[in-house]
Amino acid sequence: MQLRFFLDECLSHRLVDELTVQGHYVIHPVRHGGVGQKDHTVLQRCLADNLIIVTENGIDFRKLVGQQELHPGLIVLPNLPLHHARRLIALAVRQVQAMRANGQSMMNQIMEVTQAGDVSIREIPPLA
Repeated sequence: MQLRFFLDECLSHRLVDELTVQGHYVIHPVRHGGVGQKDHTVLQRCLADNLIIVTENGIDFRKLVGQQELHPGLIVLPNLPLHHARRLIALAVRQVQAMRANGQSMMNQIMEVTQAGDVSIREIPPLA
C-alpha cells in the first residue's frame, strides 16, 4: 500500500530511496526542489499534493497544521542521527500502514515518535 510523504529538509534525503524502494511516493526538498522554503509554503505544497509531512520540526508544524481545517497528517520525530531516524521512520510507516489496514487514515492526525520508539497519535484539529 503506497503512502505519500514529504520529508522535511531537516531529515536526510538518503531516506527517500529507502522509502521509495518500499513503494512509497516521497518528496524531499534536496531532490525535488524547495530547499529553504518557509514552513507555511511547505505546508501548502503538502496540502495540494496530499503528502504526510515527516519532520523533526514539530513546534512550527504543529502550529501550522492546527490552523488548517484539513491536513494530510504530520509525523514528528526527534532530532537524531540518520541511523536512528531510519529506525523511527520505519516504525512510523508501519503504524500508518496498520491504521490504513484498520480503515483509518492520517487525515488531521499528528503522530509523535519518541527516541525510544513510543508512538502517540492525536487529532488536530478535531474532526467535527
